[in-house]
Amino acid sequence: MYEIKKYSYDRIKELNRTLVTDVFSIRPAKNKKKKIDVFIRDKKIASIGDSERPDYPTHILQSGQEFADKRQKAFFSRFKRLPNIKNGKITTIFWSRFLLW
Repeated sequence: MYEIKKYSYDRIKELNRTLVTDVFSIRPAKNKKKKIDVFIRDKKIASIGDSERPDYPTHILQSGQEFADKRQKAFFSRFKRLPNIKNGKITTIFWSRFLLW
């Protein structure tokens, strides 16, 4: 099971502080193939992150900041065309970008 890093907890706190709310929360994913479940007021809205692949904070811990920054740039380049909002809903790619990268 994936252990949510401080980076992701800090990012969700930052979002709640920016929106002046505490509606967003995260928990370890129940699906073993995912890393994080994202909630709005205890209603799950997304499961994000492939548990088999490293993310930005994992790269920092394993390979250092410089390597992690290169991987982050590559991630953003690959997914830059995908929308943050689709059909009036926040997409899972937004949550992945925001919480894992």
